[in-house]
Amino acid sequence: MKINIGKRGVVIAVSALALIVALLVVLIVVLSGGSQGDPPVIPAKPTTYLSGDFEYTVDDDGTASIVAYHGDSNKITVPTMISGRFVTKIANDAFQGKKLVSVEIGSFVEHIGDYAFARCSMLTEVYLPESLITLGSAAFADCISLEEISLPQSLTSIGDNAFYGCTTLASATLPSDLTSLGYAAYSQCYSLATLNIRSTALTIGDNAFEDCKVLSSVELLGTLKVGAYAFAGCTSLTSVHIGKELSSVGELAFHDCKSLAAFTLDKDNGSFALSSDVLLDTSRGVALKMPPLSEITNPELPEGITEIAPHAFMSCNNVVSVSLPSTVTKIGSRAFNYCNKLASINVPLGVDTIGAFAFSETAYLESKTEELVILGNGVLVKYNPQKNE
Repeated sequence: MKINIGKRGVVIAVSALALIVALLVVLIVVLSGGSQGDPPVIPAKPTTYLSGDFEYTVDDDGTASIVAYHGDSNKITVPTMISGRFVTKIANDAFQGKKLVSVEIGSFVEHIGDYAFARCSMLTEVYLPESLITLGSAAFADCISLEEISLPQSLTSIGDNAFYGCTTLASATLPSDLTSLGYAAYSQCYSLATLNIRSTALTIGDNAFEDCKVLSSVELLGTLKVGAYAFAGCTSLTSVHIGKELSSVGELAFHDCKSLAAFTLDKDNGSFALSSDVLLDTSRGVALKMPPLSEITNPELPEGITEIAPHAFMSCNNVVSVSLPSTVTKIGSRAFNYCNKLASINVPLGVDTIGAFAFSETAYLESKTEELVILGNGVLVKYNPQKNE
């Protein structure tokens, strides 16, 4: 028997076959995770809403985040609630560069984003709520008119550069719950004269207080770690107290503190010691820093010290001689640089590394007239005194 399906039947059959093939291709792509040439999936931007002068988004938990301000007032209050939702966040860049003078932040805000109030150059008053937990990077950076700000006890984290360049900020009190102070958080706060640390488990980031030119004393109470260059360039700093909790001090943490006269140390600290005014990291066997204005002329270091840190004795102009223990194997760069009166130093034979300019601008090295000056375990420290070091 002969069956005639006709042209229409052929078209239907071909269409059905094409649909099956297409479905198989889609299935294969899905199972294989897509081809390498597929474009990335770009998440959609959250929908924003306007309530008065405030633009906001709704977060997954049903709370609101302020993302922008469109008003003209220079004195504002960030609302506690907006359109029936609690305001818990201020988003990145939300008020950056605005001509604000006074800001009061609602009592449910927990997070202030990166650059949220950065470069608000006229800002003089900020009221933060007791609900605040985190302060983002550069949140108040370059607010050059901000003279004071009270941080709530609830605050646990201050981001990198949070108050960087707040040149008129006069004091900082770090609250009890704070555990993390970010990189350069208070760097170049040229008017910062007072620092109070009330935390019980604080980590101070690298460069945190760099170039705070009028800061005169620091008590590192409740502080676990101090980062590299943390107080570098604090040229008015005269004294530093090391609390019992401190276990780590980063490289050059007190570099160029030209007025530093003394370290003091809590008797219960198990990581550091003082010898002839020199701060020692006993856990690592490192001589970290001698205060430049120490009156000790002949510092002696104990056996067990293996390294003289970079810049450790730099610009200690009262030092005339140094006695290094036999255990020293490494002398860092510029360790004794600009110790102008240093005329005598014993370098143990076990020293196999001496950094650049370790003895530059010292009476000791200037007195050497031979063409080659070799110290320690055959380390060349001076070649042709008329030309190079």
